[in-house]
Amino acid sequence: MPHGERVFFELATPVPTRHHVALLCSYDLLLKRSTECLNVSVPQQREKLIFTDWELTRAAFMARMASTLRHLGYLAPSFSRLDGAALCRTLVEHVVTFAWLSADPPGRLPRFLRDSYGKALRQDLDMGEHLGEDLLSPGLREAFEAYREETQGQLPSLPKRCLQADRTWQPRLAPLRRLARLRPRLVLHPRTTTAARQRCRRWPQRS
Repeated sequence: MPHGERVFFELATPVPTRHHVALLCSYDLLLKRSTECLNVSVPQQREKLIFTDWELTRAAFMARMASTLRHLGYLAPSFSRLDGAALCRTLVEHVVTFAWLSADPPGRLPRFLRDSYGKALRQDLDMGEHLGEDLLSPGLREAFEAYREETQGQLPSLPKRCLQADRTWQPRLAPLRRLARLRPRLVLHPRTTTAARQRCRRWPQRS
C-alpha cells in the first residue's frame, strides 16, 4: 500500500429477505413458546448446589437453547455457514442432553452434574497450574468434590444419549409424526404461515 493512501472501511448489517421468512417466523414462534418454560421459583437450600434442582436446571437448559436459536436467526441473513454450523452443533448437543435428562431427571441429572463438576474441577486445576489463578472458590471446589464422591455413574456419550432419549420419546411422538404426514397443515402452526405470508409481501427480494 503506497504511503499516504487513504483506507476506507464499510460496515453493513445483513438484511433478511423473503427467502428467510419461513425460517425466521418459525424461530420466532419457538422462542415465544420457550419463554413459557423459563419462569420458575425454587427455594434455595444452603446445603444444596443450585443445579441439583431439576426445575431450575431445565429452565437453564431452555434459556441456553433459546439463546443459541436466537443467534442462529441473527446469522441466517449473512449466510455465515461455518458460524451457523458451529452453533448448530452446540444446539444439537443441548437438545439431545435435555431430551435424555427429561426422560428420567432423578436418575440421570446426578450423572450429568457429576460429569459437569468434574470438568469444572479439571479446568480449575489447569488454570492454577498454568496461570497461577483459581477458577473456583475454595468453597465451591469442595462442594463439587463432595458431590462427585457422593454420586455414582458416568454420563453416556452423545450417540448413546440420542439412542436412550429416542427410546423414551419416539413412542410418544409417533402419533404426531403420522399426523404430520397425513395432514401437514394441521401440524404447522397457523401463526407461522400467516406471519410468513404477511412478511413476504414487504421483505425485499434477495439480490
